[in-house]
Amino acid sequence: IEITMDINPAAEIRSNGHAASVAYRAMKSGGKYGFVTAGHFVSVGDTVKIGTIPVAVCRNSKYSNGTIDAAWCEAINPHSPSNITNITFTELSTQTVATPGVKTYVYMEGFKSGFQRGLVQRVDISGKYKIIHLVEATYPCQKGDSGGVVYMEDDKNSIAGVHSGGGNALSSTQYAMGYFVMAKYVNNEFGIYLY
Repeated sequence: IEITMDINPAAEIRSNGHAASVAYRAMKSGGKYGFVTAGHFVSVGDTVKIGTIPVAVCRNSKYSNGTIDAAWCEAINPHSPSNITNITFTELSTQTVATPGVKTYVYMEGFKSGFQRGLVQRVDISGKYKIIHLVEATYPCQKGDSGGVVYMEDDKNSIAGVHSGGGNALSSTQYAMGYFVMAKYVNNEFGIYLY
């Protein structure tokens, strides 16, 4: 019996003993289907699992000085990326990548913190490890939310980005502020697009 897994945004994924969250589904030309997650979570060639089942292989990953914190993982047949979030079952846009502005609201869904809402404070900033194209928002987050999906509070649930990390630590694992990389830069860097 073959088990087929849907790979949903905000689902828990594992690689090399670490856990993170799925951001959003995206494809490359030539019919390569996959999803985005955090670059600091997975390296090129690493297998990504849901539970104990291998569902994807990392094909692109960036996480270093002067670049983004994101990775694109190609789904392994028969597993298929979904645009329905794992926490709230929200249907994410299959076409619209948004550019969040200051004082707009975003939602973040990650497997640790679930569904969170925040107000964008600053855009296109550089953060820890000189990661660029970050947006700062007031949503709380935890370790394990890395790679989670960030989307706009709009009628399309437009994709805003991929959760990277937290600031204003409340504890060693919980944070009052969230930081995410804008999807438009991720998609451009990896030559991927929504579907």
